[in-house]
Amino acid sequence: MNGKEIPPPPEGTINQDDFNAYMKVIVDALQVHYDRERVRQGLWKDYEAKDQVNSIKIKVDRVIRSIELGIEGREKNIEEELLDVINYAVFAIRQL
Repeated sequence: MNGKEIPPPPEGTINQDDFNAYMKVIVDALQVHYDRERVRQGLWKDYEAKDQVNSIKIKVDRVIRSIELGIEGREKNIEEELLDVINYAVFAIRQL
């Protein structure tokens, strides 16, 4: 992206409100990545794509279990796990 502004959604796809909500989630995931990188300093780069995908699987299992138990009181934890899924997907793509 090289610091360029993200273009608006193409006509006939999603509306601006949905685009804004989508980008908020992406920015939230990026913020989680920043927070983790302060501590881990690129540790994810030591693991290949398969390992990244395995981490996604573990996080998804946690989310499913939390939902099965009832999400009341677990919303923040579930959200953070799902934001991590986004980040691990990015890591996996970068390691392909």
